[in-house]
Amino acid sequence: MIQSLRPYLAEVLRRLEDTLGENLEGLYIQGSCAHNAFREGLSDLDLIAICAEPLADNMKTEVNRCLLNSALPVPASGLELVVVTAESAKSADPAPAYELMILTGPNWPDSLETSGRASELLIDFGICRQKGIALKGPAPLDVFAEPDPLLVRQALVQAMTWHRAKILDTFHDPDGQNSILNACRALLYHSEGRFASKDEGGEWFLSARPGCTLVQSALAKRAGVKAPIPEITQVDDFLRDAIERLDNMRA
Repeated sequence: MIQSLRPYLAEVLRRLEDTLGENLEGLYIQGSCAHNAFREGLSDLDLIAICAEPLADNMKTEVNRCLLNSALPVPASGLELVVVTAESAKSADPAPAYELMILTGPNWPDSLETSGRASELLIDFGICRQKGIALKGPAPLDVFAEPDPLLVRQALVQAMTWHRAKILDTFHDPDGQNSILNACRALLYHSEGRFASKDEGGEWFLSARPGCTLVQSALAKRAGVKAPIPEITQVDDFLRDAIERLDNMRA
């Protein structure tokens, strides 16, 4: 874990414990920080909190209030915190339920979603099982169910379909690198059954197709090296090809 993040993460945990009390059973790091691929100024922080029982509305409001960037500055591009029940983390549902989803950060618009379902949580749960870091609670393997690979592929296809509508979006993906590298790691998951960082996904893809300039440029941008911005049609073709490959693998 990045040393500079420790004070912030400790304070997040303290505030959650103060607000939720014994209902808070665990707090886990996933995403780039868990993959040891966190890049200061570029990466966000991805956390999953586990509660024993569903949250009352006033608790959701208070968790959101105390963790907004305005109340606790985020030392990353943003914070994504998802709160789920222990039952949801163990379920085999294709779209697990969540109690709360908070997005906040120095350059992010604050967002709060409550009591929803999201197939992407299967990916998050899988990452936690394989790479997650427990800030509080049992080992991730004892908390998160192993997701069905077929359902994970379906979730990855949905994620890439979402990316197709956000190519070169000024907020979500201004350089196109996120779309490209997320497609690479989706294909890596199917090939090897493991979740990987964007960097790992891109490097894995290039090991098989070393001449792919689209992925080379995406990795260069992620490393802070100036590289050409691709055409929207190039990125869309790349995503569409990845989706078709995963769809064929699911058949």
